[in-house]
Amino acid sequence: MLSLVACSRSAADRALARAESLMDEHPDSALVVLQSILPEKLHSRQSNALYALLLTQARDKTYRFDTSDSLISIAVDYYVDNGDWERAAWSHFYRGAVYFNKKDYRSAISEILTARELSYGGGNPYLTAKIHEQIADIYAASFDMSKAISNRHVAAANFRLAGKKLNELYAFVDMAREYGRDGRVERSIALLDSIMQNADTLSNPDLSGYIQDSYIWPLMKSGRTEEALQRFRKSRAVWPDGEDEIQDLPGIAIMYSRLGMPDSAEYFMVREPSPGPTLRHLRPPMAWRPA
Repeated sequence: MLSLVACSRSAADRALARAESLMDEHPDSALVVLQSILPEKLHSRQSNALYALLLTQARDKTYRFDTSDSLISIAVDYYVDNGDWERAAWSHFYRGAVYFNKKDYRSAISEILTARELSYGGGNPYLTAKIHEQIADIYAASFDMSKAISNRHVAAANFRLAGKKLNELYAFVDMAREYGRDGRVERSIALLDSIMQNADTLSNPDLSGYIQDSYIWPLMKSGRTEEALQRFRKSRAVWPDGEDEIQDLPGIAIMYSRLGMPDSAEYFMVREPSPGPTLRHLRPPMAWRPA
């Protein structure tokens, strides 16, 4: 009986190690491995904590956003109790992400700032980048664009240090969107223009479509509505079915209205799920950034 328990335990721990090794480059495969683990086969608090952290991380990286903190809190408690500060920082980071998904921004910022404090001196630029990216998202969602932009700069710099070129480019696009939301539309457009010159941008259709969509708001605010329409059409060439969770549907409706195209304006207004304009362009578009 003891040998069977030992075999089950080692098999579960091997699966955790396999999932962790896959997480950075293949989070979807890591999630499959984690879903194959029976939690009752995890016989130590340490294994349960790692399982909680990795499963929350894999879900987040594959855009299956949790809104319950019960699982990740297992990891938070264990890693803080045992002084594993990097994993404690990641655990607080992901608990902050859970609160962000619930739009509980006060709890989210508390968790992320705790993660930032725990990560100081840890020498992990990717963790630092993700922390400041999340802080920027929280400030953007709270309409404080100046603080969002300053944290976005820190995120971009650390993504570069970590060798995460695609994440760095997305950080700059998010920054451009925030300049536009802050009324600095010419700076927004200039930054997007510079990103479009990067070869990595042209080779990634998701990023290219995201940039084209990001032009719409600042161009429209600067009175260049015809150009906004052209950028919108380019974004739809990449996203033919539309991306309602990313695109500013009321803003697109206003664009068509200004162009004297009421039928198209009405089409996009009816696709807005909540009553009246919700300033969708102010929401951080989490689902398209690389994890």
